[in-house]
Amino acid sequence: MLLCALTCGAMLVQGFHSGMEDDAIYLPAIKKLVNPALYPYDAQYFSSQTKGFPVLRLVAASVRVSHLPVEMVQLLWQIASVFLLIAGCWQVSKRCFSEFRDRLGGVALVASLLTMPVAGTALYISDQHLHPRTLSCAALLFAISAVLDRRYKLATLLSVAAVALHPLMGGFGMIYVVILGLPLERLRGFNFALLGGLPLPIILNRNAAWQEANARVSYLHLSHWAWYEWLGAFAPMALLWWFSRVAEKIGSPELARLCKRLVLFSVLMTAAAMVVGIPASLDWIAPIQPMRHLQLVYLLMLLAGGGLLAHYVLKSALWRWALLFVPLCGGMLYAQRDLFPTSPHIDLRGERTENRWVLAFRWIRDNTPQNAYFAVDPNYMRRPGEEYFGFRAIAERSKLADYSKDMSVVAVAPDLAPAWKEEVESMRGYENFQRGDFLRLKGKYGVDWALTEKEIAGLDCPYHQKRVFVCRIE
Repeated sequence: MLLCALTCGAMLVQGFHSGMEDDAIYLPAIKKLVNPALYPYDAQYFSSQTKGFPVLRLVAASVRVSHLPVEMVQLLWQIASVFLLIAGCWQVSKRCFSEFRDRLGGVALVASLLTMPVAGTALYISDQHLHPRTLSCAALLFAISAVLDRRYKLATLLSVAAVALHPLMGGFGMIYVVILGLPLERLRGFNFALLGGLPLPIILNRNAAWQEANARVSYLHLSHWAWYEWLGAFAPMALLWWFSRVAEKIGSPELARLCKRLVLFSVLMTAAAMVVGIPASLDWIAPIQPMRHLQLVYLLMLLAGGGLLAHYVLKSALWRWALLFVPLCGGMLYAQRDLFPTSPHIDLRGERTENRWVLAFRWIRDNTPQNAYFAVDPNYMRRPGEEYFGFRAIAERSKLADYSKDMSVVAVAPDLAPAWKEEVESMRGYENFQRGDFLRLKGKYGVDWALTEKEIAGLDCPYHQKRVFVCRIE
């Protein structure tokens, strides 16, 4: 019951927004598995990145079996993912803290801060939509608790499951699980670089278009990081070292071990990231994204810090718990509402919304043929009030490439880069396009619809609300 209550609280603070950010890639993949007729022209912009995720097939199977809307099934899977993440945190906290209140403090702090940004990685602790990373992270937490119990076979199986759920993040987590399980006090001169021998994405077929896309994805390159992002990378190391010293004082060798090995893990991964993420000559290795190991570091840091905070400060005084968690949860909820001011906090298909872009996407879904092919501003996700919702995810229609999620996919899939560059270049100056420009796109690519922010003379625009127009290209 406690874990269910924490999950409900976490969901209420975090919210749920189907089709936004990375779900602009994952949701179309699920919908195409359910209905293969969708996205006849542009599926390569999400299938190249999503084909290795079994979770998406399980979600699609759940849709077919339940006959529920995809977004509702996504929400149910998201609730299950958050529950497993919190349950994994509880299992780790049980090994590190002997008192119930300390365990609760650690897990409650994690549940309150799921949407906390992770340094300069473009990640949250957990996303506001269904993402394989959350399930992979949950599996890693159970693997960590198994290592602390010296149940190494179980830890291995769970680590492999984490890699299967999300190869990159699971691979980073497996490195930490290995470091946590090694008897380092008996090893001298061990080459920890060997732990990086997992299969990770590197680019062997570079081309000029890929290099442009790769350079535009700032979180791949540490030379683009701001000072506060570097602070967010190094401060956890200092905090975790301090936590390990405090853990020794309270008689928790497992917590001390967890924190010390986490410092070592972060030092190794940050060093690797600096090697591959700063020199321009090594851009072909940048898609490994070693700094994204910080998601696991932040999660365990919050778990350890919350437990120690409960032990030393909160104790058994309910007013202290309320003084911490009421403003904290309220602040995180306010931040989420500020990010999505025109969208429902729990966003489902058919739910009322004031987002003018989402309204247009839904009209397109309900009123255009499944084989419709759209021209859309390549920078549409950055337009005022758009709130980073994906066109394909909600409209369920094909479109030409963009500078947002498509570019992120191209950064790790160089074979797509030339076509991506040609498409986005053909829409340069989109905000000033006239009928002739759209006819040019129709002749070159076969697009027969356009989404614009102005009425186009000479085109029939059956949808026009809140300065968004949907027009036939004829």
